[in-house]
Amino acid sequence: EIYGAFEKFSLVFLSLARSLVSGERLLALIGRDIVVRDAPGAEAAPPLRGHIEFRNVSFAYREGHDVLRDVSFAVEPGQTVALAGPSGAGKSTLLGLLLRFHDPEAGRVLVDGRDVREYTLRSLRDQVTILLQDAKLFRQTVAENIAFGRRGASREDVVRAARDADAHEFVSEMPNAYDTLMAERGDDLSGGQRQRINIARALIRDTPIVVLDEPLAGLDAFAERRLRTAIRRLTAGRTTFTVAHKLATLSRADVILVLERGRLVGRGSHDELLATCATYREFCELQRVPERAEVAGAANGARAAVTRDPAHARRAADRSAP
Repeated sequence: EIYGAFEKFSLVFLSLARSLVSGERLLALIGRDIVVRDAPGAEAAPPLRGHIEFRNVSFAYREGHDVLRDVSFAVEPGQTVALAGPSGAGKSTLLGLLLRFHDPEAGRVLVDGRDVREYTLRSLRDQVTILLQDAKLFRQTVAENIAFGRRGASREDVVRAARDADAHEFVSEMPNAYDTLMAERGDDLSGGQRQRINIARALIRDTPIVVLDEPLAGLDAFAERRLRTAIRRLTAGRTTFTVAHKLATLSRADVILVLERGRLVGRGSHDELLATCATYREFCELQRVPERAEVAGAANGARAAVTRDPAHARRAADRSAP
């Protein structure tokens, strides 16, 4: 009993220490100056079509250490754009500039032909949906978590979005269906279920621009296949940027932008870049290595299962006998 009491005390102390560190970080964040503000004369963005253009954009977090260098490209409304390249190439920074988390040191970022600095921050970000790897769910009901994507969403809107996200079936089987209280971060759901709720929240926003940060990462093949269908519904007719690490994602994109050390070194389709861009070929080959290992592991598991099941082995031998 004494040991148990000391163990509980140590856990309380650890939790308190973590809370103090989190509090210090929060206060430091609150005390920081806001780097990006509405420009004088900024106007509310009208309903956007989703034409995106970067013109000679350069950016550095520290002076003299460029993260992006003279990047230029244009994306038509409704196109799906995959960002490929090694870690640290500038993919996340590029998306941050689109969302005005930062402003470029040089060059311009344009949406529908206007510099993003001419729009108010809120009106710009209200027309962009971001889908992350880690679904940010709250200790609220399923309906409230989905409706969080749009103020004033009705129950019919919530159910429609859940159906399109392939979430309605498992939500309907929960104790109180859409009124079921979820655990913090959705810890009472599987990874695939959490992400489908997240996609439903994204669908209900109905924005012309979508940003995906590899939302399929860490999921098994079955969950990934179901989510791909939901993501296709989310991105249909919308300008979509996705940070891509899987060949399946890259091959489905309308346009692939290849970044290396902050420079745009390739632009085109999957087949075009395989033929013309050495950096892209190397990137794809590196992605194939874990995929081959995964396939080999599955095959080894199947052979092991056959070995453990004598009846299965006999049936296989009978089929191969003349």
